[in-house]
Amino acid sequence: MADLLAKQGIFFDEVDRVCILEPEISKQTNDLKEECQIYIEKMDEFQKIAHKFILMVEQLGKEVENQKIKAIGARNILQSMEKQKENSQQQLQVLILIDCRSVSKYFHTCITGFDC
Repeated sequence: MADLLAKQGIFFDEVDRVCILEPEISKQTNDLKEECQIYIEKMDEFQKIAHKFILMVEQLGKEVENQKIKAIGARNILQSMEKQKENSQQQLQVLILIDCRSVSKYFHTCITGFDC
């Protein structure tokens, strides 16, 4: 009798409920449904992880940019200090040259007998 009903497309499941799908097809459908649910859960988890990763990379990028700006500022200050040092050195060299000329002029005057 079950074969006759099966030929007509009527089946019974494991608890003797009437079904219109073959038990194997019904099982495959349920298995596929479960696999799809697992896949969706894994995709949701992947999206959460990817979102966290993107946020971390963005934060790291901001920190790198801040450090870059600080490094550029420090380099500019160092270059400014080097220029100030060069300017001070040139000013001191000019003062030394002026003093040397004054001393030389003074000694020249003393040697020649003027105003010693």
